[in-house]
Amino acid sequence: APVNQAPVANVAAAQTVAAGALVQVDGLASSDPEGAPLNYQWRQVGGPTVALSSNTEAAPLFVAPSGLMQNTVLSFELVVNDGQLNSLPAITNVTVAASAGINIAPQATVLASSQNSADGQLATKAVDGVISGYPGDYTREWATQGQRTDAWIELRWTVPMIVSRVVLYDRPNANDQITGATLTFSDGTSITVLALNNNGTATIVNLSPKTATSIRLTTTSVSAATQNVGLSEFEVFGSVAP
Repeated sequence: APVNQAPVANVAAAQTVAAGALVQVDGLASSDPEGAPLNYQWRQVGGPTVALSSNTEAAPLFVAPSGLMQNTVLSFELVVNDGQLNSLPAITNVTVAASAGINIAPQATVLASSQNSADGQLATKAVDGVISGYPGDYTREWATQGQRTDAWIELRWTVPMIVSRVVLYDRPNANDQITGATLTFSDGTSITVLALNNNGTATIVNLSPKTATSIRLTTTSVSAATQNVGLSEFEVFGSVAP
């Protein structure tokens, strides 16, 4: 009599998904040499625990976790059975992209090297949630009083924050432009920021998630036409540290 051979578990390739996405892990390519119907058994073997729609379906679903501050790998193992023998396990990985978090800048106390109080161009306007400035609404931006390089603006929180992204909006007028800057964190580390978009659109600075109670932006170079350096908006994405 022929000897029954073990089935083969076959899972779909690794994938990268967004936080909160509906994800499917797929074992439909699994097979049995004798063509016997298969029983499926999934289990999660790595990463934050998620709920599979079924542990015994060929291609179950789950919802990717949210609020992750770094890319996180979830691992799933599939074993199939032909009624007599189990297959060797097969593993597939799902990478969940980090969440940027919420804009925590409005929760901070704002300090600056100077501000144009006479025209309402205060440091606090850099975190008011409104991306505007001269030649639009100049009262919604932060502008210094005649400062160029070495001007700074600092956000301070009363509790530690895990920070994953900074988004900077230069003053939208054509003359005043930050062409180089430094972001300095409360732990003393710093990173270099290149020229901000001169039309006032977002300049995104992605970070390896880090814990900070303050962030200071200091200008290191400006355009030749700059008279009063500043920002339309200073956004920081993250969450309260656990």
